[in-house]
Amino acid sequence: MDLTKLIFKKEQLRLAIANINDCFNDVHRHNFGCEGDCLGTGQGGCDDSCYGCCSDTCAGDCYGTCEGNCEGNCIEQCDGGAGTEMEAIDVDGRKYPCHLFFESVCGKEKSEKASTINFTDPNQYTSEHCRSCQLLPICPTCYGSNYVARGDIAARDLSLCELYKIRFAEVAKYEYNRIVNDTIDIATLSNEEKYKRMRTLEGIEKMATILELK
Repeated sequence: MDLTKLIFKKEQLRLAIANINDCFNDVHRHNFGCEGDCLGTGQGGCDDSCYGCCSDTCAGDCYGTCEGNCEGNCIEQCDGGAGTEMEAIDVDGRKYPCHLFFESVCGKEKSEKASTINFTDPNQYTSEHCRSCQLLPICPTCYGSNYVARGDIAARDLSLCELYKIRFAEVAKYEYNRIVNDTIDIATLSNEEKYKRMRTLEGIEKMATILELK
């Protein structure tokens, strides 16, 4: 992976985008209320999918780090939405965060204790071991599996760390080749496609640094 080529292509795309600082459709940075897909940094209220960092209230899917109040699904939370979006009901009508918290799955004691867990508190779903990891915002997790196996929704299966890093690296390399080595005339791309490619390259650049990709 040639970062010089990556940066050159990224700047080519940036310069080719008309009015990059404007907020229109679902392409550019949303500095005010966003009711569509925010592919930049949601500086104001974002009511849909935010692919950047929501510095304010995000009520949609945030794929970055919400520095304010996030009412959506940060990707570092449970992929299935346990305790936030999902609810499971057993045959007796009792409600649980997901089916893995059923008494028949994790045992009576664990199942009862689950009712005390605050699934919206980052301190409860992020372990000390993972908190400083730069890949945390895109690292998948399952509260139920963590709870059944280790008794803590924050206790991820650390044996999967290297596997995830390999997967992230391969995706980054694939996207690098798809965009950087694409011979298509940039001028023929829509502003939206240019912007998406530029943002993707920014992510790859960050990933290359974290994982020391070559």
